[in-house]
Amino acid sequence: MIPAIKRLVFSKLGRAQAMLRDLRHLPARRAAELAIAALPDQGPPVVRGPVLMDVAYQHPNFWLRHGLLSAALGLGHMRRVALYGRFSRPALSGTLDRLGIRERLPAVAASAQVDSFRPQARKLLAEAGDADGLFRAKLPFDIPAFDLYDGLLRTQRNAVVDLGHPDCERYVAAWMAAAHDSDALVRNLRPGFAVLSHAQSGNDFYGALAHALLRHGVPFVLPNGFFENLHFVHVRNESDMYGFFDAIEPDDISALPPERASRLADLGQRALHHRMTGRSTEFAGNLAFGSDKQTWSRERICSTFGWDPARPIVAFLASTWFDFPHLFGNLRFRDFVDWVSATLTRAAGADGINFVVRGHPADRWYNDLFIGDVLKGLTAPNIGVLPYGIDGEGIMRASDGLITYYGSAGIEYAIKGKPVLVPDVGWYHRHSFVRFAGSRADYLDLVGRRWWMEPGKTEAERNDSMRAASIVQAMRLGYPAWQAAWRIDDDNAVAREEIYARIPDKLAGNRPAVVRELETLRRWIGSGDHLYHRFKMAECDEFLHI
Repeated sequence: MIPAIKRLVFSKLGRAQAMLRDLRHLPARRAAELAIAALPDQGPPVVRGPVLMDVAYQHPNFWLRHGLLSAALGLGHMRRVALYGRFSRPALSGTLDRLGIRERLPAVAASAQVDSFRPQARKLLAEAGDADGLFRAKLPFDIPAFDLYDGLLRTQRNAVVDLGHPDCERYVAAWMAAAHDSDALVRNLRPGFAVLSHAQSGNDFYGALAHALLRHGVPFVLPNGFFENLHFVHVRNESDMYGFFDAIEPDDISALPPERASRLADLGQRALHHRMTGRSTEFAGNLAFGSDKQTWSRERICSTFGWDPARPIVAFLASTWFDFPHLFGNLRFRDFVDWVSATLTRAAGADGINFVVRGHPADRWYNDLFIGDVLKGLTAPNIGVLPYGIDGEGIMRASDGLITYYGSAGIEYAIKGKPVLVPDVGWYHRHSFVRFAGSRADYLDLVGRRWWMEPGKTEAERNDSMRAASIVQAMRLGYPAWQAAWRIDDDNAVAREEIYARIPDKLAGNRPAVVRELETLRRWIGSGDHLYHRFKMAECDEFLHI
């Protein structure tokens, strides 16, 4: 109870601090937003209106990505309605004025309306009984229960949803109100297009709005930014929404001309080397392979845990506990605790196999939950838990195989020829370089035996798998050479006030590349490919990598 109350207090303090930062950095924010508003319009609208715009995510890169999309698609010529969130701050009004968005509506119902859903929320929680029951609950409009579950995880910053959390009932009531309000809004406004910052509920109820749009046949774009580039997603169905991180399909790799495939594979290998040697500027790469990490050899791992070096070692890399476990529509495990507990329980009985467990590097960045908090003594002589701060490359070299949910390590290990086992759908489970379990039971059965030796691959098959993994890596970390220095700062690696200060010069100093980006975005929206970065990479022949 006390940690939960502390989180609520710190949340309110954080909001107050954010408002003070808004005031302190207002001149840089104004200059950046005026530069965004001045982006060259690419012509009349190419989508139907009116346009519903979620503006709950107040981040300078979101305004930049939003501005690029608006200029490319001609959204400034259309009726635009901004939907602001429950944590929106006073500075938002000036931002919307500068971007020319006049109509504004709250995304969250008034307190009295939320209170009217409290009896339903109380009933839902009572019928659920525990986290497992909530994960299987039937929600309004048949929205998947994991949207509510993951939203609660995120706001509680827990590894398992706590139904007794002091804010749980109120959150569920607000989510229900948002689900009904979103449905009514879409029915009444009848938008032809929408722009959403997220499609999963968290502090704001993005998931409820995303499902309302899809239910009523309204396409939307997620103007995502990953790896310092635009990774926009054009969502027209649930498959698009859960496939937002896919890089390239196995059939597309098979269809690549040999020379292009070789060039992409080489790019992916160079990008991985750059990342693993701590030279990448992107956030996740620095967490996993930054220069501040210790390197542990296989010998040191075996010595630390008293293992026979001749026995195989499987690396088990945990995920961030409350960071949307069901991003890809996966349903085999309630959350990452369910996955970790089931896996290590089975691993403890595996004959002749050792498992080295690593908590996710972002645990220290979030500074809320750590691998030891979750395991709570769940261990065995053949299970060793590494301390934080160990370099990812050393673990890779020491291991004979990898188990990951859908982490980027799955690609990295595969590039190096290491076998990879994944328990559920993700964004690369269809590729030949991983072994995708057929079910939860099949996965747990595989954990207990030497799955990487069955069925054996020929040398040609192993080379094809390594090449496929390298191409997937290239599609993630690569970008067209024509962009040159035109890249977007990482949302998490660079302070927001610094991003605001850089935007005017970034746009002015890369004008030809920015215009080409706008032209490419305009072609993409009608292309049928829901992934912008994939579309853009397919149009070019020369590449760089971050």
